[in-house]
Amino acid sequence: MAKNKYTIGIANISSYTSDENLRTVSEILCSLYGCYIVKANNIGLRHHFYSGTAKDRASGLIELQARDDVDVIMFLRGGYGAVKTLEYLDNEAMKRFDKPMIGMSDLTALFIHYYQRTGKIAFHGPNLVSEFLDPKNTKNKRDIFRKLNSVSGSPLIGSGDMKQSAVISCGKAEARIIGGNLSTLVSMIGTPYIRSFKGHIIFLEDTGERPYKVDRMLTQCFSSGLFDGIEGVLLGDFKQGTPSGEMHLFEMVFREHFSGNNYPVLMNLPFGHGRKKSTIPLGALVKINTCRNEILLCEDINHA
Repeated sequence: MAKNKYTIGIANISSYTSDENLRTVSEILCSLYGCYIVKANNIGLRHHFYSGTAKDRASGLIELQARDDVDVIMFLRGGYGAVKTLEYLDNEAMKRFDKPMIGMSDLTALFIHYYQRTGKIAFHGPNLVSEFLDPKNTKNKRDIFRKLNSVSGSPLIGSGDMKQSAVISCGKAEARIIGGNLSTLVSMIGTPYIRSFKGHIIFLEDTGERPYKVDRMLTQCFSSGLFDGIEGVLLGDFKQGTPSGEMHLFEMVFREHFSGNNYPVLMNLPFGHGRKKSTIPLGALVKINTCRNEILLCEDINHA
């Protein structure tokens, strides 16, 4: 963000979080960025394990998007519940959204729906509770705001982090990028809130899901036609919460589903629920070249 003093809108359309977490996150945001904080009108509400009813949560997001004084919207946490708000976010309301939105995990549901209905970019990056309760790790935090203002030709993933990647299938591709948390997008299949990913590069990550469950979910994605005609695949962190003796099975699953499909596939990339959470601008035009081991943005992103 270009301004010395700007306003962050804190939204929550998923699971409830405590007042203590909210206070801590707000204090750390202000100390790091000297920003103002505006909370969505459903923050502090509780309905079962959600931050208010689905209508409350949608209303909170719509209200933040409508405020002239809010520059960027960051989500408190994931969990579950975002998909239940989508019926209250009609296409005309979403077309009026002009604030960049940053979140991950359960926010995959909102971001896919938002991009496929409006063509606008959302940012798959750290949620506040998962990242900003610990003020020490600043690399992920810097990457969030760097991606909000990126120029064409800049790396989607830094060269140092690309050294950890592994190629499943070689090749080149240039297309818009879509995806996010695998279990969340699988839960959208068969609903009116997700369409085919044909013509896109997809990115996927997950946490706490054992390899056989990831295999099952990928099978459903292919069998449903969701992945028909994709142009490339980027695989992030899947190993959080997985028994150490099963970690090697992820590569077997990925190779079974993605090798030999005539498009580039890279795994072990630093986005998802792990310690390294690179921000991915969902909907942006990107280019993959496995020969050069690079993933580049192909358009300017300007949210100054």
